[in-house]
Amino acid sequence: MLVWPLLICGTFCLPHVRGKVLSLMDAFEDDYCEDLRVAREIILEQWKCMDGGLGRQSFADLMLRIGKYVLLI
Repeated sequence: MLVWPLLICGTFCLPHVRGKVLSLMDAFEDDYCEDLRVAREIILEQWKCMDGGLGRQSFADLMLRIGKYVLLI
């Protein structure tokens, strides 16, 4: 399943490659639509935190922040 590698690696990406991560997620959207939508929300929230100087956040904190409780970590 491609969602987990994209989610984990995507949260570590620097700004200049983020577009590639989102494009790769888009390419597989038909196969994993809901999973990828939630993963995209988590990645975007992670990037927002990183860009805001908060650093990387735990997945649990990110899910709480966006109100998604879909991943068991």
